[in-house]
Formats: sequence, structure tokens, C-alpha cells
Amino acid sequence: WGVRYLDAREFRFISPSRFGYLRAPLPEDGTPAAQADAYACLLDALHVKKAAIVTYSAGALSSAEFALRHPDRVSALVLIIPDTWKPPSDEHSELMQESYITKVVLRSDFIMWLFSKFGKSAMISFFGVPQDVQANLSSQDKESIDELMKNLLPVSQRYDGMTNDGKNNLGKLRLDLENITAPTLIIDAEDVATFPGSK
Repeated sequence: WGVRYLDAREFRFISPSRFGYLRAPLPEDGTPAAQADAYACLLDALHVKKAAIVTYSAGALSSAEFALRHPDRVSALVLIIPDTWKPPSDEHSELMQESYITKVVLRSDFIMWLFSKFGKSAMISFFGVPQDVQANLSSQDKESIDELMKNLLPVSQRYDGMTNDGKNNLGKLRLDLENITAPTLIIDAEDVATFPGSK
């Protein structure tokens, strides 16, 4: 989805599906470390010695692991709105809306489509955009969100991956980010809510 913002004439794009997404199987060891090693195997198969890693949201854990475990394969690391470790907190997100979305909406392509049309605000909140921010979205922002929602389908083929992401984040895995040697850029925003699966 995000590659449309880059100039395809200047780059070769490799866009693997992480464990549990689309046709990528979810192994018993679906940890970010295992996913990072799978990235290395993919680069080997493609005869790519080194790559710049650009990742969004929950993909940040395995991408950071890749930079730590295979530093010689990373020319640069870009983490956009990274959903990674945060200090433990007593706060819990147990809103019925989020629970319903997690347990019902994300399992069904049809229900997800309905929510994208008639429950869009709830879905946008679930994915990290607070209500007060939604009220001030530009027309371009709204178009980008509509495109994102469309590209989530078929969501049923992403459910295992999203569940695995939540499990990995709930594990409170803190990576030694200070040991990453590749040039790194982290892009975040103050008005992005924490993804509910990470609480």
C-alpha cells in the first residue's frame, strides 16, 4: 500500500506477507525473530545481499529484529508508526467495540465490508485514529483511509497474522534497539492511539 508514495523507477520492491497474512502460513514459532530469519532466507533466494527496510505498524517488531539479527543485510531501516514494545502499564483497553471488532469483524470479509461502509468511525478508531482527530481529517486523509480499508480485504486471510501480531506485542518483548547499527528513521505522531492488541 505505501509503496505508491515511492518512485518505482528508482527502487526494486520486495513485499513479503508476514506470518499468517494472505497465503503466508503461520508456523508454530511465529515470533518476530523467526520472521526476521525468514526475511533473510527470502533475500538469499532472491540473491539480494542488502536491502533498505521500510515497515509500518506491527511489522516494526520483525523488521527491528531483522536489523539486529542480520545487520549486514540492512542498508537502512525506516519504522513508520511502529507498534512495538512500550513500558508496562496498568491501563487496559477492554472496550466492547474493540472486542467485537477483534472477535467478529476481522474474521468476516462481509462484516468487514459492512463496517467499512457503515461503521467506518469505529474501525478507524480501532486502527489508531482517535475520534477527535477524525473530526479534522482532510479530504486527502479520508481518501487514504478509504483506500486502506479497501486494501484490508480479504480480512479473513489476515486474521491469523493480526492475532499473531497481538500475541507477540502482548509478550512485552523489548528489543535492544540501541544495538541497531543501520541508519534508522522512526516516523510517529502524537495523535496516533495505541493499537488495542498491544495493551
